[in-house]
Amino acid sequence: MHVHRNEDETVFVLSGTGVFWAGDRRWRLSSGDTAFLPRGLPHTYLFTSDVAELITVCNPAGMEEFFRQAGWDLANPMPEDWTVDLKALAKIGEAAGQLVLGPPLGPDDTMPDRLLRPT
Repeated sequence: MHVHRNEDETVFVLSGTGVFWAGDRRWRLSSGDTAFLPRGLPHTYLFTSDVAELITVCNPAGMEEFFRQAGWDLANPMPEDWTVDLKALAKIGEAAGQLVLGPPLGPDDTMPDRLLRPT
């Protein structure tokens, strides 16, 4: 779960399935569906299919640097030893204006109330 301070995020699901949350809303999406995740609102997602393809558009620009730092150059094969390092992602995200709020949710979970109340 995370929140963007600077960008709105729109996700277009090309194939596969997933559950997306933004604030107190939850959607089960599949090929052809779209989710809008506004800045300042906690959100997360969980892919429920083995493979999923999506396009993410962030406004304004700038989020691409997060993806460059968090992944690898897709012109090259995926490194055999590559794994998702959640602490590294949180650090990269913070530098890009994101705040990690917790781990992803389970498919039937709701956003914790503590994240929905302004502090």
